[in-house]
Amino acid sequence: MAKYPVSKGWESRDWQDWLSCHRADAEERLRQLRRGEGDPVEHVHEIRKILKRMRAGMRLLCGAVGGRTCDTVRTACRDAGRLLSGSRDQAVRLQTFEGVLGEVGTGPRGEGGGQ
Repeated sequence: MAKYPVSKGWESRDWQDWLSCHRADAEERLRQLRRGEGDPVEHVHEIRKILKRMRAGMRLLCGAVGGRTCDTVRTACRDAGRLLSGSRDQAVRLQTFEGVLGEVGTGPRGEGGGQ
C-alpha cells in the first residue's frame, strides 16, 4: 500500500494515483469481507485505517484540488468509516464478553471462579 506522499515534487496525477491505490485497497478488503474470507474484524479495521489515510491525504490536497472536491471526498470517507464503526464496536464487545466468560471458567481448582 502506498504511504503518505511526502515529496514536494508530487504532481496532481501522483496524488490521484495515491488516492486510487487506497480506494482499491479498501474495495478489495470490502469484497473479502462480503465473501466471508479472512477475519472480518481485521478487514473492518484495515478499511477504517485506509479511510483515515485518505481523509488525511485530502487535507493536504485541499488547496490544490479545491474546497468542494476536498470536502466531498473527506465527507464520503468519514461517513463510510462511521458506517463500519458499528461492526467494529460489536466485534470488540463480543471479544471482550468471550474473554470475560473464559476468565470466569478458569478460577482456582477450575470451579468457575473459585467459589
